[in-house]
Amino acid sequence: MNELEAKTLFWQVNDILKEIGLKYSLYFGTLLGAIRENGFIKIDRDLDLYCLAEDFEEKKDELLRLLKQDGLIVILKTYQDAGLKIKSKERHTVKGCDICCFFKSDKQRFYPKNKSNQKVFHLAEDIENMKEIVFYDRKVLVPENSEKILEEIYGKDWRIPYEKYRYENQLNVAEL
Repeated sequence: MNELEAKTLFWQVNDILKEIGLKYSLYFGTLLGAIRENGFIKIDRDLDLYCLAEDFEEKKDELLRLLKQDGLIVILKTYQDAGLKIKSKERHTVKGCDICCFFKSDKQRFYPKNKSNQKVFHLAEDIENMKEIVFYDRKVLVPENSEKILEEIYGKDWRIPYEKYRYENQLNVAEL
């Protein structure tokens, strides 16, 4: 992934999310890169963020309007209103920016992984509690217990880079 392209798209999306007051956190490879490498992972193909589903629903219309107004392509994830895929109109090595919506279920938060009726889940408190870190000289939010989240996603060896890693092998996934 081209770092300049990734930063450009990331800050464009970040600025819009902050403008409308939609609280979000880094997730998946974007979180891994921020914590482990202090930047984007070169082999990653996209940017990943998450927010709470109830916050997303409240701000969705304004978010869609501003993203499109800013010249971005927006694709709604139609399965259970689980978020967005945001793409630049420019031809990039960055495949886009995914915003995953986490729904609450008892003491857990989950998001529907795809149309195959699977969900990715974490403890609600691990998703809801966030802290600020500095990422490319700007403050962003990450899960307060980022190391636990990264271990749940990538396994105990998440600190060791793998050139051909497939995250699906490690996720906390269950049928809906």
